[in-house]
Amino acid sequence: MIKKSISLILVFAVVLCIGGCGKSKKSNSNIADSDNTVKKHSPSCITLLFNKTDSLNPYTAKTENNRLVAKLIFEPLVKTDNNLQPVNRLAESVKLEGRNCTVTLKNAVFSDQSPVTASDVVYSYNLAKGYGGLYTAHLYEVTSVSAVSDNTVSFNLSMADPYFANLLDFPILKSGSDKITDSDGTAKTPIGCGRYTPADEPFLLKQNASFFGTKGDIKEIKLIHAPDSDSVSHYIEIGATDFYYSDFSGNNIVRMSGSRTDVNLNTLIYLGVNTFSPVLKEKYLRYAVSSAIDRKALCKDAFFDSATPASGYFSPALAEARAVQSLKPTSDLQITVDNLSKMGYNDRNQDGYFVDRNGNHIVLRLLVNKESQSKLIAAKLIAEQLKSAGIEVKITECGYAEFVRLISANAFDLYLGEISVLPNFDLTQLVIKGGSVAYGLNNEKPDETKPDGEQTEKTQDGNENNGDDTASTDDRGDSPVKLIYDEFRSGTASISDVAGTLITEMPQIPLLFKHGILFSNESIQNIAVSECDIFFSAENYKIK
Repeated sequence: MIKKSISLILVFAVVLCIGGCGKSKKSNSNIADSDNTVKKHSPSCITLLFNKTDSLNPYTAKTENNRLVAKLIFEPLVKTDNNLQPVNRLAESVKLEGRNCTVTLKNAVFSDQSPVTASDVVYSYNLAKGYGGLYTAHLYEVTSVSAVSDNTVSFNLSMADPYFANLLDFPILKSGSDKITDSDGTAKTPIGCGRYTPADEPFLLKQNASFFGTKGDIKEIKLIHAPDSDSVSHYIEIGATDFYYSDFSGNNIVRMSGSRTDVNLNTLIYLGVNTFSPVLKEKYLRYAVSSAIDRKALCKDAFFDSATPASGYFSPALAEARAVQSLKPTSDLQITVDNLSKMGYNDRNQDGYFVDRNGNHIVLRLLVNKESQSKLIAAKLIAEQLKSAGIEVKITECGYAEFVRLISANAFDLYLGEISVLPNFDLTQLVIKGGSVAYGLNNEKPDETKPDGEQTEKTQDGNENNGDDTASTDDRGDSPVKLIYDEFRSGTASISDVAGTLITEMPQIPLLFKHGILFSNESIQNIAVSECDIFFSAENYKIK
């Protein structure tokens, strides 16, 4: 879904000094409320921020810091790493056969020593399905779940999906433990089987002695109560925390220094295209616009080096699609000129715009949400880049609500959009007509008569496609994109086939993939991250 974007990101600098984690017997509330000098770092303890008024239940936590800490207490069946590849956690194996997925569990136990069973997975699935957030979205293909045996779970799917395993990232908790309360009736943290578990002492996690995986050097994690953005900034500035993560979706950008680790977010920034437009329904113009854009400059100047140029519709981190994704990081104006020529725009007027035989030049209206400073900067850069390439762009700035209204009504030529790509790489809601965010898509065939008798078309990478592939539908009325996704679902096409078709058809113009940033105490080593879990390698941390 297109999201409200991030605010102005100015400079990243961290003042993340060595965090305090000595084994003090002072109460944790004093730790949370104190501005005292930071304690000497212990080699077996780290400190994180959280909100004591919020839950550490992954299905009820409201604050981002608590949701992140919960990743240390609970484990999913599968995680994805920073290259978007699945890594089995509680799953010993994942077997896909058509519309069925069978998961066999490892011999794992919860922190209370009770075994992790298929019934616990089913229970957790039901919580995830009713969660209403990320985990619910990831389970959209599941029609039913059943415990086949104590250690085997069967997922029935609405469609075959070769990458369904990537969606099995919902946290597993012990059945019914989310309903346990203390003497005051306050819900306790559910029982998990993760790397850490809540200690008897408040504001403290201890290493889970029953964890099925590696038990690393970090034995304790101190938690500091940071209820709002001001307190988060304060604790970072005094060096009281060892980690701070930002995906730059909020308004508070904290000045920090220390080690920086980039997190590959599967979040695509793109130019939406109104293919109902007489000129934009031609792939030549979409190719021309795409090749004129300097994606590397957008990453640097609009997203402040917290993004990677898009080489296609799938993240450059995805190895399976890398070979066929050919969009260039910088502009190639010769490709732009060649494609404009195919449309009959061969000369430039006195203003530098390419014109047709009647002296008309192309004018495109670019819609942008002005509440996103990064997108606003990007829109202005794109307009400048396209002007240099001989195409005029007029920017329309509007608030988010008006932005959504206009794109829903197809009242644009181009719009600057953003979508979180699902871990199974399903982009059908964006790239196929009728999808929930497929604004501006039209299956009507463009004129099959090629300008000037041309029989080849030059794509963004400069290669030529032979034959008449300007048509956007087949004899059954299905677009090439829908057809390739159908073949992908059935197992007769690969993700690289999908990637190649999307670049050829170019229903939108991919620009860049965003990054998140994990700032950490520079004394902590062996840090690996992923969008699925920023503490991906917590069991391997070492403090030098």
